[in-house]
Amino acid sequence: MATQPKSETSTDDPVLARLGGVEAQLTGVETRLAVVEVDLAIVKSNYATKEDIAKLHEAITAGDDRLEIKMAQMETRLIKWFIGTAVTLSAVVGTIAFSVARFIH
Repeated sequence: MATQPKSETSTDDPVLARLGGVEAQLTGVETRLAVVEVDLAIVKSNYATKEDIAKLHEAITAGDDRLEIKMAQMETRLIKWFIGTAVTLSAVVGTIAFSVARFIH
Protein backbone atom coordinates (compact mmCIF):
# COMPACT_ATOMS: atom_id res chain seq x y z
CA MET A 1 0.00 0.00 0.00
CA ALA A 2 1.57 3.20 -1.16
CA THR A 3 1.41 6.26 0.96
CA GLN A 4 0.74 9.60 -0.51
CA PRO A 5 3.09 12.43 0.30
CA LYS A 6 1.51 14.87 2.69
CA SER A 7 1.14 18.45 1.71
CA GLU A 8 2.56 21.22 3.87
CA THR A 9 -0.93 22.31 4.88
CA SER A 10 -1.96 18.89 6.11
CA THR A 11 -4.24 18.90 9.14
CA ASP A 12 -2.20 16.06 10.69
CA ASP A 13 0.29 18.63 11.98
CA PRO A 14 -1.18 20.04 15.23
CA VAL A 15 0.45 23.43 14.78
CA LEU A 16 -0.89 23.86 11.29
CA ALA A 17 -4.25 22.47 12.36
CA ARG A 18 -4.41 25.05 15.13
CA LEU A 19 -3.43 27.84 12.79
CA GLY A 20 -5.85 26.53 10.20
CA GLY A 21 -3.17 26.52 7.53
CA VAL A 22 -4.28 29.91 6.29
CA GLU A 23 -1.62 32.44 5.46
CA ALA A 24 -3.80 35.26 6.74
CA GLN A 25 -3.73 33.67 10.15
CA LEU A 26 0.05 33.31 9.95
CA THR A 27 0.28 37.01 9.23
CA GLY A 28 -1.87 37.64 12.31
CA VAL A 29 0.42 35.40 14.37
CA GLU A 30 3.48 37.22 13.04
CA THR A 31 1.88 40.53 13.98
CA ARG A 32 1.08 39.30 17.48
CA LEU A 33 4.62 37.93 17.80
CA ALA A 34 6.04 41.33 16.81
CA VAL A 35 3.91 42.99 19.50
CA VAL A 36 5.13 40.47 22.07
CA GLU A 37 8.74 41.13 21.01
CA VAL A 38 8.26 44.89 21.47
CA ASP A 39 6.64 44.35 24.88
CA LEU A 40 9.49 42.05 25.89
CA ALA A 41 12.06 44.63 24.78
CA ILE A 42 10.31 47.25 26.92
CA VAL A 43 10.29 44.93 29.92
CA LYS A 44 13.98 44.08 29.44
CA SER A 45 14.88 47.76 29.19
CA ASN A 46 13.31 48.31 32.61
CA TYR A 47 15.09 45.42 34.32
CA ALA A 48 17.47 46.21 37.17
CA THR A 49 20.89 44.64 36.76
CA LYS A 50 23.04 43.37 39.60
CA GLU A 51 25.14 46.51 39.28
CA ASP A 52 22.05 48.71 39.60
CA ILE A 53 20.98 46.89 42.74
CA ALA A 54 24.51 47.10 44.18
CA LYS A 55 24.62 50.87 43.56
CA LEU A 56 21.22 51.31 45.18
CA HIS A 57 22.35 49.25 48.17
CA GLU A 58 25.46 51.42 48.56
CA ALA A 59 23.38 54.59 48.36
CA ILE A 60 20.94 53.32 50.98
CA THR A 61 23.80 52.25 53.25
CA ALA A 62 25.48 55.65 52.90
CA GLY A 63 22.18 57.39 53.65
CA ASP A 64 21.67 55.09 56.64
CA ASP A 65 25.11 56.02 58.01
CA ARG A 66 24.34 59.74 57.68
CA LEU A 67 21.00 59.20 59.38
CA GLU A 68 22.66 57.43 62.31
CA ILE A 69 25.13 60.32 62.71
CA LYS A 70 22.32 62.89 62.68
CA MET A 71 20.33 60.84 65.18
CA ALA A 72 23.34 60.69 67.51
CA GLN A 73 23.76 64.46 67.23
CA MET A 74 20.07 64.99 67.96
CA GLU A 75 20.27 62.67 70.96
CA THR A 76 23.15 64.72 72.38
CA ARG A 77 21.22 67.96 71.93
CA LEU A 78 18.11 66.49 73.55
CA ILE A 79 20.08 65.25 76.56
CA LYS A 80 21.60 68.72 76.99
CA TRP A 81 18.13 70.31 76.82
CA PHE A 82 16.70 67.79 79.31
CA ILE A 83 19.53 68.42 81.79
CA GLY A 84 19.26 72.21 81.35
CA THR A 85 15.49 72.12 81.81
CA ALA A 86 15.78 69.91 84.90
CA VAL A 87 18.36 72.23 86.49
CA THR A 88 16.28 75.31 85.67
CA LEU A 89 13.07 73.78 87.02
CA SER A 90 14.86 72.66 90.18
CA ALA A 91 16.18 76.19 90.70
CA VAL A 92 12.74 77.73 90.13
CA VAL A 93 11.03 75.26 92.49
CA GLY A 94 13.74 75.80 95.10
CA THR A 95 13.36 79.56 94.85
CA ILE A 96 9.58 79.34 95.20
CA ALA A 97 9.88 76.98 98.16
CA PHE A 98 12.47 79.24 99.83
CA SER A 99 10.28 82.33 99.25
CA VAL A 100 7.15 80.62 100.61
CA ALA A 101 9.05 79.41 103.67
CA ARG A 102 10.45 82.89 104.28
CA PHE A 103 7.02 84.57 104.10
CA ILE A 104 5.44 81.99 106.39
CA HIS A 105 7.94 82.60 109.23
